Amino acid sequence: MRKKLDIDLLGVASVEGSNSQELRNQATSLLPGAQSVVVLGKEVFKEVVSLLGPAKSAGEAEPGELFGPHSDYVNSRLTKAVYDLADIFRKEEYRSLPLPAAGCPTDQRFLQAVFSYKHAA
Repeated sequence: MRKKLDIDLLGVASVEGSNSQELRNQATSLLPGAQSVVVLGKEVFKEVVSLLGPAKSAGEAEPGELFGPHSDYVNSRLTKAVYDLADIFRKEEYRSLPLPAAGCPTDQRFLQAVFSYKHAA
């Protein structure tokens, strides 16, 4: 499945069996009756990460700025994989709620997303 989705990591977490109350609450709030959460991952290139620097002067071009476009690419590939997997599940008549790799709605008052990818992972 990882090869088909072009991802590096795929994990499944039991909602009910999770030690994270936050994961249980958020998953069932978004999809009542949810039993599992599937987490996908794709490698961020070490070559790009190595270009990140501590600071730069205003207006200066800096190699670390390549990280933004790179992470946009990785996130777009992950989002595509999530939707492709959700489509497979739905064709098998399972309910599925795909969440984008970036841009999960966030309560700005508390800086808390409606779903914690960290707790799911």
